[in-house]
Amino acid sequence: MVAWLLLALVVCDDARASTSPQRVLEGIEMRERDGEVDVVVRFLTPVRYLRHAPASSGSTLQVQIDPVALAPRAASPLAGSEALAAPSGSPVPLLEVAYEGGRPDGRYLVLRFSRSVEFQVRQGSDFRSLVVSVRTRETSESTGRSDQLMASGRDAMTAGDFDAAIR
Repeated sequence: MVAWLLLALVVCDDARASTSPQRVLEGIEMRERDGEVDVVVRFLTPVRYLRHAPASSGSTLQVQIDPVALAPRAASPLAGSEALAAPSGSPVPLLEVAYEGGRPDGRYLVLRFSRSVEFQVRQGSDFRSLVVSVRTRETSESTGRSDQLMASGRDAMTAGDFDAAIR
């Protein structure tokens, strides 16, 4: 009888754990240095950086990540979505950071900016963070009309709007 009761408790606990939503994003941290701001996105689970697009500038940055599952049952809740608003008083024009785990082409971290910015992306040293370095100094090269057109074209291609990308 005790064995059946313990088995029932384990099954109920497993069912409750699989239906409760699991968060992926822990928070956003900003670190200013030498004309750049490191936007550090912290995760509650280890992640591996795979690739990002566009390559170096745009108003939307999509970073493909691979959450490292520590146990087989930990992978399924990572298929959800969630978003964090940018911290108030942010030194970069960041609007939000979103985790999109249910996309058919993979799991993505999406950073949305209010204008086109230059950036670099790298894996955090602890595998629980990604670092996006955003250039804050304006240079005559980065504010030119051709750069704005190129950024618009890259954003349109990233969104799959190829007609808008060539206009």
